[in-house]
Amino acid sequence: MSGARYKLAEAEYFLTTIRQLPRGSGEFMYNVSAFLSACRGSFDVLLYDYATKYQLGFTLDDFIDDNAFERRAHTQNNHQALNFIVWWRNRLLQIQNDPVAGPLSTKRNVFIHRGRPPMTFTVYVSATLTVSSSVRTIRDGTVQTQADSNPSPPTSVSRGPTSPEPTQNVYFKDFPSRDVLSLCEEYFRIMTQTIEEAENQFP
Repeated sequence: MSGARYKLAEAEYFLTTIRQLPRGSGEFMYNVSAFLSACRGSFDVLLYDYATKYQLGFTLDDFIDDNAFERRAHTQNNHQALNFIVWWRNRLLQIQNDPVAGPLSTKRNVFIHRGRPPMTFTVYVSATLTVSSSVRTIRDGTVQTQADSNPSPPTSVSRGPTSPEPTQNVYFKDFPSRDVLSLCEEYFRIMTQTIEEAENQFP
């Protein structure tokens, strides 16, 4: 298994885990952070995979970015490696400009360097509720609360004995149209297609 495929498998593990966790819980957020890191990392690991494939002389202890890759390829006059790095840079621009992959790549950096981006938690219910003062209720059966810093939203919900369990979605504050899990699903698909494209074009 290539290093990029290993990272994708790691990302898929975390994605499977967050599907099963209560949305907005601390464990959910930890796994979202790990997923974003592994998913974006799969593209960077391609540089190591192809540096090995084209025998550019790097070791696993060496730091490789696209400039280091290109310099070594030029030194060795390795045209295959030079063609690959042109593709890699073009694909990186496409990822950065993608309406989903771009913002989620940025969120990955925020999780790594700043802890967590601002989030919105929305609880959907279909029964009469008693809620804490930190929550605003809406008549259509939606309860919304804002949580910017705590690992889980400060929401308490009391239900009657026959009331169904409320469901919760989590959104990035600057991406309110789709919940986090939906975005992660699409991000994984995009990055998987990217790795497959590299494997097909540079077998």
